[in-house]
Amino acid sequence: MMIDLNFIELRIRNANALLKETHDYIKWQAPSDIEYMSRDDIFKLSCEVMRVTVRITRIIGWLVLQKAILDGEFSREDNFSDKSRILKGKSGRESPSENDFQLPQRLRELLKKSRILYEQTMRLEEISLQEPPSSEEIKKMGIKGCHAVPPFYLKKKTNDSG
Repeated sequence: MMIDLNFIELRIRNANALLKETHDYIKWQAPSDIEYMSRDDIFKLSCEVMRVTVRITRIIGWLVLQKAILDGEFSREDNFSDKSRILKGKSGRESPSENDFQLPQRLRELLKKSRILYEQTMRLEEISLQEPPSSEEIKKMGIKGCHAVPPFYLKKKTNDSG
């Protein structure tokens, strides 16, 4: 799988749409959801809304970094440094609250959507961190605007052109 600019831009639009859904929930539905909740439940709801927001923000941050790499504003080698690791730890993958029926259904849906998007983005990150092909290999294959070409793709492509 190659990650190209159009794909990254589509993922950014999807993440922004989910962020807008979350904003709309916070602005319009959450106030009525918390109306009869205890302080502890309100605190829990607030924490879970923050979890969704942080997940989406990390996703967008990672996607914007990939776009900058594809646009040549950032080197691909910098992507390998720990300083540029945006998707860290298990916190983005945790999902116990998705099945907590004390939380409003809409929030549980947002938790699930954001976790799935986070996991998909983590898989993209794993692909993008694989050993990059040399510039000669890229030129031979005629690839432009891509920065993640897994080794199995190179072997298949090289063998096919045989």
